Amino acid sequence: MRSKKSLGIFIGGMAVGVTLAIIVPLLLYIYVIPSWLVVKDEPVSSDAAVVLGGNVPARLRKAIRLYEAGHVKRLILVDVAEINWLRVIERLGPGYDIKGKPYTIVTGSSTTETDARLSMEECKRSGVKSIIAVTDPYHSRRASLTFGRVYAGSGIRVTTVNSGDYGALLTPQQNWRSHRFTRDLIWLETGKTVGALFPAFFRKLFIRDVASCPSEPVG
Repeated sequence: MRSKKSLGIFIGGMAVGVTLAIIVPLLLYIYVIPSWLVVKDEPVSSDAAVVLGGNVPARLRKAIRLYEAGHVKRLILVDVAEINWLRVIERLGPGYDIKGKPYTIVTGSSTTETDARLSMEECKRSGVKSIIAVTDPYHSRRASLTFGRVYAGSGIRVTTVNSGDYGALLTPQQNWRSHRFTRDLIWLETGKTVGALFPAFFRKLFIRDVASCPSEPVG
């Protein structure tokens, strides 16, 4: 009888464990993770805004607003090639003008990791001691983790802000689960952000990081 009772307790415990293993991550995904992905830090006065690449005008618009508000003294634009930023500049729209503003385009970056490394090298060359990293809302947590790790020990203070522009995506407060593009992007960013939390482990698995997830559907 005792063995049957012990077996019953064991099976019951396993059932509870499996149920929790399924339900807890699901609840986190639905109610916690989307908001957690979005860094909501307020901008602080810094030497430069580092604008992450990805062919997204909203990031540069945010950086221009930071400059005009006196939060930063210059802009550092990072991407694969200069032409990418020239095309973004053409699409900024009315009320946003980068002409006359001090900015530097840093090329050769194709990932969030290289955005951080190349921008840090530029900061060291030009004597920048503090930056605001600017990117999309759902990409901001991963960017914050990556920049924090790369800049650690450099003596350069890093703050991350999101552009506030979700584009064609739904916000965490909206019914994003019914919107396939938003739902897929949150899944993708969740996985990549976990990779940013444990970079050494995921690097061994040859998981390649990308610089950003666009705020608009492509193709």
